[in-house]
Amino acid sequence: MRLTQSRPGWRGATDPLRVAVILLVILNVSRINSHFSAINVLRPSLLLVLASAAYAFLNPKAIVQDRLLSTLQAKVIAGLGIMACLSVVFGISMGGSGLFVISTYSKVLLTGFVIIAAVRNGHDLFLFVWAYVISCGILVWMAWFVFGLTTYGSAVARLGNLYTFDANDLGLVLLVGLPLSLLTLQSSGRLGKVTSLIVLLGIGATIARTGSRGALLGIIAVVLALLVMMKTVSISKRLMTVAAVVLALVLAAGPGYWTQMSTMLSPGDDYNLTANDGRKAIAKRGLGYMKQYPLFGLGIGNFARAECMISQKAEEHVAGTALKCSPPHNTWVEVGGELGFP
Repeated sequence: MRLTQSRPGWRGATDPLRVAVILLVILNVSRINSHFSAINVLRPSLLLVLASAAYAFLNPKAIVQDRLLSTLQAKVIAGLGIMACLSVVFGISMGGSGLFVISTYSKVLLTGFVIIAAVRNGHDLFLFVWAYVISCGILVWMAWFVFGLTTYGSAVARLGNLYTFDANDLGLVLLVGLPLSLLTLQSSGRLGKVTSLIVLLGIGATIARTGSRGALLGIIAVVLALLVMMKTVSISKRLMTVAAVVLALVLAAGPGYWTQMSTMLSPGDDYNLTANDGRKAIAKRGLGYMKQYPLFGLGIGNFARAECMISQKAEEHVAGTALKCSPPHNTWVEVGGELGFP
């Protein structure tokens, strides 16, 4: 489906279900509700999920019912949901996993199925893409005018004290928004193009403020992929767009940014490879959890708990000293540790 052949408008968003899903995407991605406590008290994400489900139940023609469990993506999501529930029973903390499923994972599953059922055609999909792009614009605004920079030791000053994301999370969310912003730039009218361009430049500049080495590697990968794979856009436009994003990143890079990035050239000296709480050590312990709990894992949401309960680090811990309980910075290790090999 080539969205570049036409410029879908917002008229399809008048449907209550699509409006609710658009708002749901914006809230979940941007976390803007966390900035306004009066809104957050109302539990807007939960209300939108319930409202979407209720509207779909009362108006079954508004959704694509046969897609709910017929597509590969829907089956995978459902399968992961079943594995997560089984991990609650067989994990190291039924209460911890059960609370995580009820308070967090259930909303993820519901949102996923609501989005799958709400996409009837390319127009609906385009609206949800725009919702993500708008969310990235909100995150860019908060990164520059709401969140402050924190200096960690002698390292680069980077975004800190974010509401629910950390700087690395923010970098990942924005990297997903970069190609989506390019899509809306290519497929929208004048106002949409201007908005998309502002978001694109904002993403490049905000990546610098995250101080995330992973985000820098990610933006390099995304930029190279766009240069090679965007066949429907002329090479001159591709180069100009990439140059604008890179220029925004370079201009926004603060003191110490490039020094911090250069540490990737000397990985042997990185604490992530040498420290007991570094990512390598955590990942190795995660592989140990998979061997110890191969079928159902530690239980969803229990990786950090295992670090302070059953790990070798916990066994060797000296009373009165700090003990860090954190999940790994690796999705595969965390999912394998919490849900098992399947």
